[in-house]
Amino acid sequence: MSRVYAVLAKYWLAILGFVIILFYLTNAFQIIDYPDQVFTVLFLAISPVAIIGVYAIGKRLAQSRHSLGIDLAKIYGIIAFGIFEMMLCIQFGSRTYFREHLLNDAKSDVSNEIVKTIYKGVNAVQFTMDIAFDIFYCLMIVLFSVAMFRNNLFGKALGVFGVVSGLGLLTLNLWTFPYPPGESGLIDLGPLTGIWWIWVLFILIKIERREKYSGN
Repeated sequence: MSRVYAVLAKYWLAILGFVIILFYLTNAFQIIDYPDQVFTVLFLAISPVAIIGVYAIGKRLAQSRHSLGIDLAKIYGIIAFGIFEMMLCIQFGSRTYFREHLLNDAKSDVSNEIVKTIYKGVNAVQFTMDIAFDIFYCLMIVLFSVAMFRNNLFGKALGVFGVVSGLGLLTLNLWTFPYPPGESGLIDLGPLTGIWWIWVLFILIKIERREKYSGN
């Protein structure tokens, strides 16, 4: 049992990252219907955990070959997930206020429709912020993936996958602006980048284990 605890302590960040990514993917593909409180806590945890991941990826890549692209990727990643956290707070907060106050206070069908129209206007703020997040997020993935393509520890396959998925998501967002691709009837490639994160986490764990057993 003590060995299990030791492993959990050593890889706590990777485990936390897997939990957050799996939550995101199961929610995106509507595999699991989470309770409201659990959903809120896990969703709001995405950005803080992801920023730690951005720092860890950048640090690992820079050990082999430092570049301006890696530095920019870290900056873009921190900006992206800062925007994402603000977007989620606006989204959850406005939705809760709408349900608990405005909608309940509507006295007639006319006022009910007015409230719904107001909510649609407010909701436009969060989905345009989502596009701002995707711009910095995609640039982060592309720049990290270019560095991974040149890094033997990560490999060309991961690099190509990251560049293609990042550029694809960025292109769709710019093409459908100011609406997200999902709102415009196009495919949302966001969940595809979740696979990129899982792939990266597996490689980081593999690298750490290899260095441990080689004595580096």
